[in-house]
Amino acid sequence: MMTWTLWRALQKPPVNHPLYQHTLTASQRPTHISKWWAIPGALLVLFYGFVLFIPIPASLETAFLIISLIIPLLIVMLIFSGTGYGLSWAIGISTAVTRQRERHTYDLLSVSPAGEFGIVWAISAGRLYRSGSFNRLESYDRLGQQSQWIYIVFIMAVVFNVISNGSEIFFALIIIVIGAAALYIDYIHSALVSILIGIVTPMHTDNTLTAQLYAAGAFVLLQVITYLMAVFVWTRLIPDLTDFLHAPDGVRLTLQPLVTFAVFYATREGMIMLLWRHITQHFAITRADIDPT
Repeated sequence: MMTWTLWRALQKPPVNHPLYQHTLTASQRPTHISKWWAIPGALLVLFYGFVLFIPIPASLETAFLIISLIIPLLIVMLIFSGTGYGLSWAIGISTAVTRQRERHTYDLLSVSPAGEFGIVWAISAGRLYRSGSFNRLESYDRLGQQSQWIYIVFIMAVVFNVISNGSEIFFALIIIVIGAAALYIDYIHSALVSILIGIVTPMHTDNTLTAQLYAAGAFVLLQVITYLMAVFVWTRLIPDLTDFLHAPDGVRLTLQPLVTFAVFYATREGMIMLLWRHITQHFAITRADIDPT
């Protein structure tokens, strides 16, 4: 999938390229990663511990209270942080590339050994790593990879609780697990979409202000489309489909998070593939140019 190809490429920036180094250090301001960003992870760990080690029959109401408090907080903090960073990156990358055009240095740099796409990629990667926020995104990715064993134990606990206590808690826990996965994917997808938009918009204008407006508008539009698709599937498509098929409530409660997540992922993957295809056609490159493996 194109998502993970681009993600691997971004984790290996062209550190020896002069433009990368120039962009990385230009107008660099000290960044201080706030400790409050550890709050979502701490809350999630506490919730896992609660579900795994506290008897559910004795604390079911408390469990749903914690769910109702934690999930909205995670959604607000992670979705809006991903969208906020993505908007900043899209505008920043489009600005950095367009300024090379305004200074009449873009064509000269394009004939360097790295080629036209090489210089755009170096500028884009430098702009990402300059602020330090992309390092935080990588830390979320590492946390997600290292937490896979938690999901295995979590699923085992779910199965045990279903056998012991019935299906109600099972559907709630499905939503929690799928929701956590969706937030993790949303953060990575938001970053990739913003990067690709930041590369695409300078193809169509040589004016910095216009590029910024195009990048901001395109990024926000794609974000809204993605979220609306997910909301539509959850609130209308699955309920209407299960009602039409006269399916039991258990089927609807199971399908809602699973199908919504699948549509959410597929929508973003499709956007990334279309943006990447536009880039490959413009620069005459292939996937191997960013991912030799």
